[in-house]
Amino acid sequence: MLKDAEIAMYHAKRFGTDRVEIFKPTLRGTGADRLSLEADLRRALQLNELQVLYQPIVEISLNKLIGFSSSLRWNHPRLGQLSSEDFTQIAEDSGLAIEIHLYTLLNATQTFNKWQELIDKSQPLMLIVPISSKLCFRSDFINDTKSALSKTNLSASDLHYAISESFVMDSPEYAAMLLTQFKELGVGLVLDEFGMGYSNLAYLQRFPFDFMRIGPSLLRNNSKRQSSLLQSIIQIAHGLNMKTIAEGVETTSDAVKLQKIGCPFAQGNAFGEITSAENITRQFFNQNPNKR
Repeated sequence: MLKDAEIAMYHAKRFGTDRVEIFKPTLRGTGADRLSLEADLRRALQLNELQVLYQPIVEISLNKLIGFSSSLRWNHPRLGQLSSEDFTQIAEDSGLAIEIHLYTLLNATQTFNKWQELIDKSQPLMLIVPISSKLCFRSDFINDTKSALSKTNLSASDLHYAISESFVMDSPEYAAMLLTQFKELGVGLVLDEFGMGYSNLAYLQRFPFDFMRIGPSLLRNNSKRQSSLLQSIIQIAHGLNMKTIAEGVETTSDAVKLQKIGCPFAQGNAFGEITSAENITRQFFNQNPNKR
């Protein structure tokens, strides 16, 4: 059932967004099946169809840029633009997840290093790179991180890894060891998609996170109960010495509400859409990316 649903989903993507496609056995012959996508994904790495996009993160009270969050997109020649969530499972099942994540890390750090050269060094920016549980379990990932930093001359403190709430709760002992190693290296840490899982608060205090990123689902409901829950989460984060970033902020009123209840940072279309490195360079650094 899951495989059939996935085939229908990719079939729907071929014809645009905001549509529903019911699975039919004939869809298996459209080329949108899993094996075909695995082969396409292997070629995508060779043909540079994978693209790292960025979204600005701002300090709400000052409307001040503090950094960027990166995400991966696949510009599929038939299915259009796919988000990382669309092909993460395929990447992991096919053994490509590590290669893809390392590609993302090196690409993002190289791009960010160029931006760092264009800013006032007294006001450094931060870069958030999400990493999957598959990558976290890679024994050489600390060395991979050191390699990416040395290749770009980027300071470890500028780089922040976003690690999902589900990973730290599924493997708390391993997560605590891994996060400690990152902190010793100087890399910042973001507890990602908080509110989407089932965090045990007794465990959370053991993890050296710098930021908690609140999932967008907590902003979509304007009920009094939802607002109270959101405020409680922000208070918990502050109690654990974590700064909070709200993800998916779509309107100015959302930003004002977040500021009032103590959330200092946000990202979302209210401050800038997810876009290419070239667009970020033009919009925020007043540079033509094609001029060298």
